Amino acid sequence: MEFDTATLTALAVTYGFGLLSAIATLVVGLYLVAFAVKVVGQIMEKSETDPSLRSFIESLVATNPYYAVRLLGGILFLSGMFFFAWNTWKTLTSKEMKPVPASEPAVWGDHA
Repeated sequence: MEFDTATLTALAVTYGFGLLSAIATLVVGLYLVAFAVKVVGQIMEKSETDPSLRSFIESLVATNPYYAVRLLGGILFLSGMFFFAWNTWKTLTSKEMKPVPASEPAVWGDHA
């Protein structure tokens, strides 16, 4: 199935912002969960807690999955920033810019 430029542009305009927002929310959420697990682990090391709770948290922290999640989240977020910069650069240096005529001037009270 082939898409022409107009179809791809329409899809990007329609779903692009929502998709990028969902990805950014997912990445930030993953980062915050990983950070919270790390903080809870550090708090448990410094305080007197129930031994059964301590062993559970230590086993959770010992697996270190949060480093991989934080790395993945950081890479996704950084790649999104590079895509944003590239897209802005390509838009500003595009030679196909056409002026868009204004429909009507805005009226602000009795001043117009």
